[in-house]
Amino acid sequence: MHATVSHTRVLPFDGQQNCWPQVLDGKPSPNSDVAESVEGVSMQPGVPVVPLEPSKPTRVKPARGPPSERKPLLLRLRRLRDGCLKLCLSPIGAILAICSFCLLYCILEMLLPPPFGINAGANSIDCNPSGFEPMPICICPRETVCVKNVLSLAFLVLARSSAYFDYPLYLLLFLSKAHNLRGALQRTYISEFLPLDDLHHIHTFAGRVVGFEVISHSFWHLLRWGLAGEIQLLWTHVTGVTGLISLLATPLIVWPMLFTTLRKKIPFEWRKAAHYLSIVWGVAICFHAPQRYIGYIMGSAVSVYALDWMYGWCFQIHRAETMRFTRLGTAVEVVWEHPKGFRSDGAGYVYICLPWISKTEWHAFSLVKHPTLPNHSCVCMATVGDWTKKVHAALAKPCARPAWIYGPFPSPFSTASGYDNLIAIATGIGITPSISTVVHLGETRQVHLIWMCRDPELVEFYMKTVQFDPDSWTFIYYTGKRALVLGARPDNPRLKVITGRPDLEALILGIIDNAESDIPMCPKLMQRAQASERSIYEKSTEQHFRDALERAIVTYTYDEIFDLAINASAPVNGGPPPQVDLAGFIQMVRSVCKVEGEFGLTDEDLASHFNSADTNGRGGLNPDEVKKTIETLRKEAEVLSFTPSETLSTPSPSRRTRPRVRVLRKSKEHLKHSLKDISDKEHREWILSSWQLMYCGGAKPVVDTLGAINDKYDVPLKVESYGW
Repeated sequence: MHATVSHTRVLPFDGQQNCWPQVLDGKPSPNSDVAESVEGVSMQPGVPVVPLEPSKPTRVKPARGPPSERKPLLLRLRRLRDGCLKLCLSPIGAILAICSFCLLYCILEMLLPPPFGINAGANSIDCNPSGFEPMPICICPRETVCVKNVLSLAFLVLARSSAYFDYPLYLLLFLSKAHNLRGALQRTYISEFLPLDDLHHIHTFAGRVVGFEVISHSFWHLLRWGLAGEIQLLWTHVTGVTGLISLLATPLIVWPMLFTTLRKKIPFEWRKAAHYLSIVWGVAICFHAPQRYIGYIMGSAVSVYALDWMYGWCFQIHRAETMRFTRLGTAVEVVWEHPKGFRSDGAGYVYICLPWISKTEWHAFSLVKHPTLPNHSCVCMATVGDWTKKVHAALAKPCARPAWIYGPFPSPFSTASGYDNLIAIATGIGITPSISTVVHLGETRQVHLIWMCRDPELVEFYMKTVQFDPDSWTFIYYTGKRALVLGARPDNPRLKVITGRPDLEALILGIIDNAESDIPMCPKLMQRAQASERSIYEKSTEQHFRDALERAIVTYTYDEIFDLAINASAPVNGGPPPQVDLAGFIQMVRSVCKVEGEFGLTDEDLASHFNSADTNGRGGLNPDEVKKTIETLRKEAEVLSFTPSETLSTPSPSRRTRPRVRVLRKSKEHLKHSLKDISDKEHREWILSSWQLMYCGGAKPVVDTLGAINDKYDVPLKVESYGW
């Protein structure tokens, strides 16, 4: 059959989830909204095709294969060039440049004569005794650094070069953890020139390099001393003793934080305690080479860290007399009023010590400004470690306890203030720094949020406590198993709760296109969001109660539920009641299920089930009867007849109390195309000049995906994993 190629307009999105024009031969088609069809052949069964004006036959070029197969070497070289350029312009690149200068200084010192160098020359009397081979170089300023042959010279060069290269890193290991100094500098003009937001990454980088260098440095010196018959210097000379101390301490300090296997097997408290051996390590380095300047260099860094630590313990630790703790499933909500001297703008993080759990353990949590209580902050503790599990187990019922707070300190995402448009991506508990950014900068900037989480308690907590910006997109991808209990549908049209996982590249580009060019979000994505929200919000009253009851059973054991009911029951003869009465039972259900005023659960419904379980007519229930009643409620939730509540269909009012003050740039008039279709590099750079991606979490696939997006579109990316 003879067919003529013609053009038919189609929708600009495919059948998956991507709303992007088709890419032909590695390049976007100039007519991206036009797809080829064959005249006289229907593209859909049963749909007639209207013949269009015949066009000239199109010559089809032979397939050339995917771009990755055509020019793989050139592509790799280009990526290597871009990666090297990016490294050179980064804080790590600047640090490596300083380290390289120190390495050059070491080499010149070994080659040049005194007074600058240590090469005394071939005729020096220091190298005339027996045991020295004739060489044009004589290096023997002290007994621990004495070259007797060429092999000894090579080992000395390797040992000293590694140490000199790492001198700047020694300083950064301690200065990067002076939190109070960093917080003070963050509020000064100096912060424009120092990478204060990258200090944890710099600390991690320096720790990895130094961890390898100390072992390498020690190996070459020990090998040199052993071959020269001077191994006794290891325990008879101060250089050998201090070197041995640092060598033994280094694996204990670095390896538990560096290697993933050890991080998973060793509790955080043990790893942190071993990390404090760095003080011993730093003092040992101060005395390692008494005739050089290392004592002054390392001594200054260790002293700054020690003074910062002492200042923090004396002036930055606050006692919160009353911290309110409430279980949220497997998580814990903590709320407190700011004690005297505690200043917080709703961003950053604090260290919290609960003396009734452990008097020596401090754990970091990101701050969130309380949505309704003035001068209050709150945090959410996810039970991911032994300490948080102890906290969760100790809270059989909501309670108020004292606690110590250290901080607050600036968030690692402090660079976010340098951009007008931000996309915060988070996984799991990594939402906490992102929420700080949303709360802190949402009034003056567009802060979009993409959160992937499988913990329903975290989703429910932040949906309840955070007012998400109605002018920015918020996508919460829930991947857990338990049904969410979110109450009424929020009135924010840009807050979407979706079950499943996102296509990050399509979603990020869709957000940028929508903000910059007013291009609607992908219809497939919006349809998916509507379907997910119908299953979450548009439930019957019975389904809402069932989901709340399931959450209560996850949050509390049956013994804890009975204790809550006993505490709510009326005392008998001035003492605790032996059984749960009706009032205590009703109050317990309303407390753990949080259904009063929301889902139409009446006292008559609960009284009916209470009386059914009270077969003896004693007016009370024992633990087995309470458990049986809860199970009955759980099974019969599908058939219970409750009065519908208007809150199920009425949107919650907005909590915004003051007008927004936001500075937005005007888009270019010709900016009406998707970012993916723009091939002009300058045009794309102009679009992305005000955007930054920020990720917090430990999901390596997400980090890899965001890294690929950063390489492909050159959009700034900030990653904080909190892997320690």
